[in-house]
Amino acid sequence: MVGRKIDDMYPRSHRPTDDVVLAVENLRLLPSAPPLSLTVRRGEVVGISGLVGSGRTELLKTIFGARRLLSGRITYNGRKINGWGPRRLVRAGVAYLSEDRKTEGLIIAMTIRENLTLASLFSALQVRNDLPAEGGRSGAQMVRELRIVARSVEQRWEP
Repeated sequence: MVGRKIDDMYPRSHRPTDDVVLAVENLRLLPSAPPLSLTVRRGEVVGISGLVGSGRTELLKTIFGARRLLSGRITYNGRKINGWGPRRLVRAGVAYLSEDRKTEGLIIAMTIRENLTLASLFSALQVRNDLPAEGGRSGAQMVRELRIVARSVEQRWEP
C-alpha cells in the first residue's frame, strides 16, 4: 500500500540477544488454571494483555513478588527469584508499574512531594528513626526531573 518496503522506513537499530533476562516456567496463578511460561530476552519489549479477569495483573504481581507463587519457577538474570519480595526485586533492578495508578500507585490524600518521597521513606526511617523532611532528593527536584505539571509540590490530587 505504501509503494515500498516498510522495512526501509523503520530499520532495526537493536536486535534482542540470546541472553534470557526473565524466565517464567510452569507458573500457576490458580490451582485450576493451566501453567504458563514465558521467556524475555535482553533487548525485547514484552506486552501482557487480556480481558479483565484473564490473570494478566495477577501474573505480573506474582513475578514481582507481591502475590504468592502457587507453583512454577521464576528466574531473573539466571537467579531463581521464587519467594523474593518486592523490596529485594527492586534492589535487583525489577520494577512494577500498576495498571491503575490512582488506586495502587499513589496515596490520594497526600501531596505530590509526599507521594514522590514514599519510595525512599523506609530507608530514610531506618537510618534516622524519624520522619525525613526531604526524603533524599527534594520533591521539587523530582517534579522537575519527571516533568510533572503542577502548581506546587504541596498540591494534592484534585478530581
